[in-house]
Amino acid sequence: MLAIEPFAGGHGKIGARYQLVADNLSAHLKLDPKLSKRTVQERFTLLLDEFKQNDQAYRKKTGVAKNYEEHKQLLLDLSDRIRDVKAMKTDEKQKKKDKEDILQTQGAILRELAVKRRSKRDAATEESKQDSSSAPSTESAIVSGSTRDSSSGNYSGTSNRKNSKTAKAAQDGSLAAYLEQQVMSHHEDNALLEQQLKLMKQKGEEEALRWDREFAFKSKKLELAERK
Repeated sequence: MLAIEPFAGGHGKIGARYQLVADNLSAHLKLDPKLSKRTVQERFTLLLDEFKQNDQAYRKKTGVAKNYEEHKQLLLDLSDRIRDVKAMKTDEKQKKKDKEDILQTQGAILRELAVKRRSKRDAATEESKQDSSSAPSTESAIVSGSTRDSSSGNYSGTSNRKNSKTAKAAQDGSLAAYLEQQVMSHHEDNALLEQQLKLMKQKGEEEALRWDREFAFKSKKLELAERK
């Protein structure tokens, strides 16, 4: 049982391990018909439960662990091993959950930033289109004004310069909007990086705490073994 450890099997493998134990016992004891995996599992569970109850009652009464016969010592070893396996499985599940939480958080951050960038990019594109559509009108006004002034023999250089400044201001406004968008994207990239670093730091602290707990658990187990 200790060599095969059916209780340590993953999903879908426990039954196969108990079947292997049953086959080994049947061959060793030369049983016919052979033992079934269900019989072995139920018998093992019953023996282990009875041992735990008696052992706990004895410890509560005396405060110390007693010297066991060989088969009961094996049950004690199996009980300790089962406890360790359960702790390992719980720890693995927690690590998997922590990893999934981090990935979900990062995914949410990336989606939010993508939506913001697209909205700002669309707004900048729309503003650029509006500026482009207003530029021909301004140029037409310049040409029209020049034509009218020329036909009347009174060309106005001041009006022409004013219209040119208006067109340039429209272009400058479009450029400013583009630069502002780039600056905001840079800030958002920095915010994402800071968030990722924060998550990595938190994960490192949780991992260190887990190792501390595991070390304390193993130290306590070793101390109990030495007392025996």
